[in-house]
Amino acid sequence: MRSRRALPVLTAVLLGALHSGARAEEEIRMAVARVNGLVSVSGTDLAAEDIVTGDVLAQGKRVITVGADDAGLTVMGKPTRARRVIIGGKEGVAYGGRLFRGRLEALFQKVRGRSQVLLVHPLPLETYLVGIVSGELPPSWPLEAMKAQAVAARTYAVYQKFHAPDRPYHMESGVLDQVYGGVQRENATARAAVAATTGQVLTWRRRPIRAYFHACCGDTTESAEDGWGTTEPYLKVVACGFCKDCGRYTWTLKLTPTELGDALREARLDVGAVQDVTVPRRTRTGRAAMVAVAGSARTRTMHAEDLRRILGYDRLRSRMFTVKREGGNLVFDGKGSGHAVGLCQWGARGMGQQGMDYRTILGRYYSGARIMRMY
Repeated sequence: MRSRRALPVLTAVLLGALHSGARAEEEIRMAVARVNGLVSVSGTDLAAEDIVTGDVLAQGKRVITVGADDAGLTVMGKPTRARRVIIGGKEGVAYGGRLFRGRLEALFQKVRGRSQVLLVHPLPLETYLVGIVSGELPPSWPLEAMKAQAVAARTYAVYQKFHAPDRPYHMESGVLDQVYGGVQRENATARAAVAATTGQVLTWRRRPIRAYFHACCGDTTESAEDGWGTTEPYLKVVACGFCKDCGRYTWTLKLTPTELGDALREARLDVGAVQDVTVPRRTRTGRAAMVAVAGSARTRTMHAEDLRRILGYDRLRSRMFTVKREGGNLVFDGKGSGHAVGLCQWGARGMGQQGMDYRTILGRYYSGARIMRMY
């Protein structure tokens, strides 16, 4: 109940910024990792501090380890009972092969009865966006395509922040939200794109939209209704026609029935020995909506996006596919990469190469949405 009451207040604050052109930059909190064991953060002259009490738990270190026991967080192997710990250094901090500006926060949480460390990176929104645009698109792409990505990513981040007021973070750092590569992935083109669009967000009725984006639509985007089951008037089916240079414009996945059966079993959706795969229902754009897997024990019908998750998004690249039996294998022939809702990144590239600006690109994929400056 608390989150439902808080949301209109947060929305009102955001709308005030959109109306007045306020200059306060947003902060984004990004979930970096969830670890049941020890987290090792490296850097120069690192210090760890209990956020609540201000107690210094470690200092002058090159590596700080944080774990979780039943009572709270442990730092350098010592129990602290702290629930939130800041880790910072002179030149940023590193974790999991990525370098982060500023600090990381280690938060204590329990998941299914197990103590866990949630690692969160708080940073200014515009700084975050440089890492996102650098991680999403190559620096060789047209600047206007990068600008379009910057506005879409900023809008998506703001929407997520103000619709998750009670969570300790706003965004994931992987493909389910936005891919953040850390400081070492940043490039000059991304910095220029973010700077040129500072504070700009896509809106519908003066509210930030759900600015979804994906790699390659394969000629036609999907509506929010068919993609997510939601009715967003600005996320309609759009003829793209600019993404044919995408390396995943067409693709083929070959699986043995045993491979598919094992993947379903691991996902606790066992059907026995797989005998056939069919697509009983498609969306208006021809994408698979539901998939039926017939096995020796039972037939399971599931959403096609669930099958992508089970097999891996990098294997079953989209829902625009046909499937057939061929030489003992199941052969998926498909087009495009990603969920196909919203901005097509390869389409944006194609439009940019033809001299179209970022406003034209965004207008194509987010029908009727308006660009406004938030700060």
